[in-house]
This record gives sequence, C-alpha cells and structure tokens, in this order.
Amino acid sequence: MKSLLWSTYITSLLLVAGCSFRAQPKEESPEIWEQTKLGELAPVGGFPGREVTPLVTTNLTAHIYDIPADKLPQLSSLWQNLELQGIRFRNHQAFRSNAFRIGRADLEKWEWIQMSLGQIGAIKVSSCTLMLSDQEDTDLRIRPIPQRHNLHFTNSKQEAQQADIGPGYLVLRMRDDRNYTLDQVCRLTAYPTFALESLPASPELAQHVKKQEVAFMAAGFKLNLRPNDLFVLGPEDYYGDQSTLGGLFFINESGNLFSQPGPHRSSQRKQAVRLMVVVCNAIHLNEPML
Repeated sequence: MKSLLWSTYITSLLLVAGCSFRAQPKEESPEIWEQTKLGELAPVGGFPGREVTPLVTTNLTAHIYDIPADKLPQLSSLWQNLELQGIRFRNHQAFRSNAFRIGRADLEKWEWIQMSLGQIGAIKVSSCTLMLSDQEDTDLRIRPIPQRHNLHFTNSKQEAQQADIGPGYLVLRMRDDRNYTLDQVCRLTAYPTFALESLPASPELAQHVKKQEVAFMAAGFKLNLRPNDLFVLGPEDYYGDQSTLGGLFFINESGNLFSQPGPHRSSQRKQAVRLMVVVCNAIHLNEPML
C-alpha cells in the first residue's frame, strides 16, 4: 500500500490522503450507468496470438483544496463553466442527494480554475500522484475512521440507508476499466468506499476482510480521460454533517486558517470543506518484450 499524509494536517486525524492498491471487490449487482453510449464501452477480450498482455498505466495528480465553508455558494460560476457531458452515473439524482458534485474540463481551464478557487480563499493543502492500471483498484485516502461510525447515505434507488463503518479509512476508489484496450483513453470508474487499513496475505482471510468494506456506488461516476483532461469533485452547497456520506467525505471539522480581506493582513480559523481537482497527466502504453 502506498500512502501520503497531507502535509498541512500531519497532526490531524481528519485529513489524510494517500494511495493504495488492493484487489477489486465483487459487486452485489451489475453496474448500470446513466448516459452510457455504445461507442464509449471498451472492447472486451485480450489480444489473440499474444502470450503477454501489454501493460497500460494512467498517471493522475489529485490536487486537494480546503475552501471556507461559508464561501461554498460562490463556486456556482465554476460549476457552470465545467461540463457534465460524458460523465455517467448510476443515478445522477442519488449522486447529488449524497451531496456530491462533479464537472470536467481540459487543461486549458486549469489556470482559470485555480484563479476561481483563489478568489474565494481556497488553500491547496496537498497533491497526490496516482498510477492506475487496467482493472486494478487505486485508493485515494480521504480520511481515517478511527472507530465505529453510523453513516447515512442515499442508495442508487434514492432510498435512505445507513451503514456502520470503521475502524478504517474513507477512500475514493478508482480504476481503469479499459479491458486490455491499447489506446490513449482511461476509462475511469470511481466511487467512495470504506476500506480497511490492509488486507491479510491469506486469500481466505482477505476475502473475509473484504466483506467489511462498503462501496457507496450511488456516489460513484464514470468518465473517459485523455492526457490533459481533468475533473473537479466537490460538495453541494448543502452537504450535511459528518453523519452523512457527503459530510464525512468533504468536511474538515478542524477547519483551516484562511486569509481575511482588509488593509491589515490577518487569518481566521474557519470551518473548511474539501474539493479536489484530478488531472490526467499521461497514459503510458508499455509493450512487453515477447
């Protein structure tokens, strides 16, 4: 497992980011995603006549920001200038009911996005590099869950649900569902997941431990990423408290020191919410030697 502590919050239990790799859990039901087009589905199957499958890796960078909670409504212009086209959901209404919001753009808008965040006092607290491989899960660690925690969320049928989670971590689990396709497109699937610290080496014990993981698929999404594409993931204006999935995922209850406007430079600790910008840097097609 790879891990990365957010440098600004080394002493805080609430803001920990990291990367880890674990086997893909079995899902309870087949994935059904809105807005899926036949042309966007990856061909299934390997490479006839090849004994070795080429390794394709996608390099992403996740930039994590703290935003003053009282400034969140001022992000409306940012969301309006990002695109939803090409992003698929199990149920978009359920996604937003969980207080998640997403938009996509290309690298040409990256400077404008940073400027928009800076105008409301956002602070960049961390960056994390992620390497995605075909069909392998990569976890962006969001925060620790140090003890048992009762969590409220909305499922894909827009039904209110509860789950007892912890101890462990809340992560954003990501994978490239390219199914051995060799091209410059990452077919990203991502969803919040409660995950454990590590899996036992024994396959039998690992399978038992995996059953304790909880995947929140209603807050998941799919999109195709090419080099220099990016997406922004953040909370709705109303994101609940830490008893809800959106609140637990986005709130930094310890807050942060934000600069205050005025002739005298000063800082004030305020409640903060988390927002991330994930940039696709490169896709490497590593043809093996046969």
